[in-house]
Amino acid sequence: MALWPYALRNANHLLNTLPNKEDASSLLKQFAQVDVVPKVKENHAFGCPVYALSNVLQSGNRLPKWDSRAHLGLYLGPSPHHARLISLVLNINTGLVSPQYDDFFETVHPTVNN
Repeated sequence: MALWPYALRNANHLLNTLPNKEDASSLLKQFAQVDVVPKVKENHAFGCPVYALSNVLQSGNRLPKWDSRAHLGLYLGPSPHHARLISLVLNINTGLVSPQYDDFFETVHPTVNN
């Protein structure tokens, strides 16, 4: 029951930003009268599992080699108070919702080891 506000906010965000069938423009583009290109790739399904980086690593500290570097969470939509790439993620263990960055792992550069 506590996730309904997040579901409604995510549905509202998708309705405003996704292009419509007639002219491929979004409601946001029509309202603002600015050429805004919707980024469909950045949208996720509500409640899909995501991995968020451990708080210890986010603060710049190191973890022992075999400790888990990420925790499983649920995607609750984009954050209304941050940039477009910041997502709200529900931590399954604690029940807390926090903004998380880079769910596409764009800051992880491929190397020989990974």
